[in-house]
Amino acid sequence: MTFKKVNSDSCLVDIALEETLELLEWQQVCEHLASFASTFSGRRKCINGLIPKEFETSCRHLAETIEMTEIDQEIEGGLSFHGINNIEHILLRCFKGGVASGQELLEIAGTLKASDRLRTQIGKSDRHPIVSKLITELKTLPTLRRIIEFGLEEGGRVADRASETLLKLRKDLFGLRNQRRDFLKEIISRYASVLHDNVIAERFGRPVLAVKSSAVDKVQGNVHDTSASGSTIFIEPKAVILLGDQIASLQGKIHIEETRLLAEWSREVASNFSTLNLLCESLMQLDFALARARYSRWIGGVAPMINKGKISIKDEKPSEDFDFSNTIFIGEGDQGAKHIPINDTSTYFMMYLPDPRKFDGVKRLVDVRLTAKNCKDHIYDFSFDASKCKKMGPSVWYEPKQEGLVHFKNDYVDAEIPDTDKMYISWASNLLPHEIDFDEMYRERENAIWFCGTISQHGQAENWSNWTPFIQQCQENGIDFHYNDVWENPLSFDEVMELTRRSMLGVDIRGKWHVETRVVTCRVFKNISYGHLGMTNSKQIYEEMDGNMVYNYDPAALFHEGMENRKNYDLIRKGMQYVKENHTYINRAQSLLAIYEEVNV
Repeated sequence: MTFKKVNSDSCLVDIALEETLELLEWQQVCEHLASFASTFSGRRKCINGLIPKEFETSCRHLAETIEMTEIDQEIEGGLSFHGINNIEHILLRCFKGGVASGQELLEIAGTLKASDRLRTQIGKSDRHPIVSKLITELKTLPTLRRIIEFGLEEGGRVADRASETLLKLRKDLFGLRNQRRDFLKEIISRYASVLHDNVIAERFGRPVLAVKSSAVDKVQGNVHDTSASGSTIFIEPKAVILLGDQIASLQGKIHIEETRLLAEWSREVASNFSTLNLLCESLMQLDFALARARYSRWIGGVAPMINKGKISIKDEKPSEDFDFSNTIFIGEGDQGAKHIPINDTSTYFMMYLPDPRKFDGVKRLVDVRLTAKNCKDHIYDFSFDASKCKKMGPSVWYEPKQEGLVHFKNDYVDAEIPDTDKMYISWASNLLPHEIDFDEMYRERENAIWFCGTISQHGQAENWSNWTPFIQQCQENGIDFHYNDVWENPLSFDEVMELTRRSMLGVDIRGKWHVETRVVTCRVFKNISYGHLGMTNSKQIYEEMDGNMVYNYDPAALFHEGMENRKNYDLIRKGMQYVKENHTYINRAQSLLAIYEEVNV
């Protein structure tokens, strides 16, 4: 079976790429590359082995590798990432309101110190513009570093100097412990004859004496333990119990003060979350570039020349020298029908098929339809009947063609023609499984919502009446609502994703026709895969997500449920995982291939 790219959006290209990388043992190469990285995040970046989607990104990566090779060779002993720790999980915990331990805070301070040294090592040079730009993002926050280093000792212990309160409490504790020790020495001397030894043991945080069981009545106090043989009773003498209570009280106060200080410093970390997050990203990019540089030197690599090329047969007559037999074609019904090679060995998946007669002579023609309870427009008039279909994957069904002729009528055709196989499919997230980043759910959101799509007041696609109550709730609750009409101002994929991620909520509101016909579109899957809580007023979409999101038919009520659950990270994670497993174009492509097998039995 041969795959040829007809539709640039075809996910079959991604599958072909995966197969190619497997043949090239790409993963083994990535793992080898990772051995040259110095940090946890750098190794993770190497192992993921992502191929840049953009030509410009590939060029930048190559320039980084060349520059890092030069820099690493110019520095005696090479660049050093020593002292840079994996602090991403610590930052997230602080950002979510958690408290970092003393050792974890020292790891942050150590990373800041090491980053400052690394920045000095690299320096700025006109010869290295790409890497020089990267180190401009190394904000090493000297004030935060000084606060942490002043307040903590080696090992993460909160220093006496951290606060006057802590210093006084620890001095008082030291005095009480010395007083108790002196009392205990006196007691040991007095009761030496009834003790097994003169050692002060400890049970449950309390000092105890090892008293012979036969003389237990001679030493007054609290019994805390008994030896396995029963010959020794461990007693806390009555004379030091009050002191022990006072010591325990002081220890509790010290713990409270230490926790208060750690919480205060953790809040300082949280207030610098964006800067520290950017620092981690920059360190990862630098380590990734350095790993490529050192790996290339190890293998004796030579910098390639990269050319940007493009192959397209859209609206062009394909080459007569190319063999199009046994090919899968994917496209729209009117899209270049005069140029698509027609043969009796290939399979044609055509969406929005106004006139199937254009494909006369084709034995395997699949009419690709958007999954809907019913549909009536200028092309289609059908009702989806699951009992006639075979489920081929998440949100995908296959309906075999009927034998003989069927009456086909729309705005273009009114005739008896042979039936076609039918595929009912829902759209999916435009991220591939490995691109779905669960850390995005913790992103700091802005007090605004950006909607990039269409809000229409007219026709079958009218959705203004359902959007209006939601927008009103945004306004009443002080949240800015921004609408970008994609037809008037088309934005790139990355721009739409970034605006969505910045939004307070990632909402999917369907118009009346979509709700009634139970259409499932891609927006909700995209929003969830970008790190948002899933929100919709469509029951069908809620069912397609197996309940791993928020649903309310009333858009106004949906707003409030979304605000209440926007930090429900357990539900968000479940939704992202469900999309990752069921609603990417890998899933849809797998279903398409399953249907290919059905129609080619």
